[in-house]
Amino acid sequence: MCLGTYINELEEKLAKMKFLPNTGNVSLNVTLSAKIALAKAENIEVTVDGYIPDSLIISDVKLSIVISNLLDTAIEACCAIPISPENIVLPERFIRIYIGLKGKMLYFSMWNSLKEKQKKTSPLLATKRKGVNVLRLRRAEKSLKKMGGWIKYNNEEGIFISEFLIPAIE
Repeated sequence: MCLGTYINELEEKLAKMKFLPNTGNVSLNVTLSAKIALAKAENIEVTVDGYIPDSLIISDVKLSIVISNLLDTAIEACCAIPISPENIVLPERFIRIYIGLKGKMLYFSMWNSLKEKQKKTSPLLATKRKGVNVLRLRRAEKSLKKMGGWIKYNNEEGIFISEFLIPAIE
C-alpha cells in the first residue's frame, strides 16, 4: 500500500467519526471518547464544550473514574427512555457536558435526559429502579470529597444535573 492510499484511508475513517472531544486534556478526551461511543450506540445525543489544561494537580485516573461513573449513570438514565417502533426517541435522549476552569478550580456540569423526575430521598436521589444508579453517584461524591471538592445533583422534569468543583491548578 502506498503512503497516499494509506493517508486517504485514514482521512475517510476520521471523516466517519462524528465526534471527537477536544477538552485540552488527553486523558479526559480518551475517557469521553469511549463513553460517547457507548452513548451514541444507544441513540443518545452528546455534546461536550469547554477546555482544561493537560496538566492538573488532580490525578488523571481519579478524574476519569469520577467522570466515567457520572457518564455511566447518565447513559443508564437515558436508556430508560423508550424508543418507538419507528426508532424515534420521545422525549429526546441527550447528555450535555461542560468542563472548564473557574479560577484554580475545575468545574464540571452534565445535564442528561431522564424518564421522570426523581424524588429526593437523601443528599442523593432515588434508586436505580427509577433510572439513577445511586452507588455510582455515591462513589463519585466520596472521591470528590477526598480531593477537596464537592458535587451537587439536581433534577427537574425530565432532566438530571450533576455538577462538581475540585481544586485543579496551583
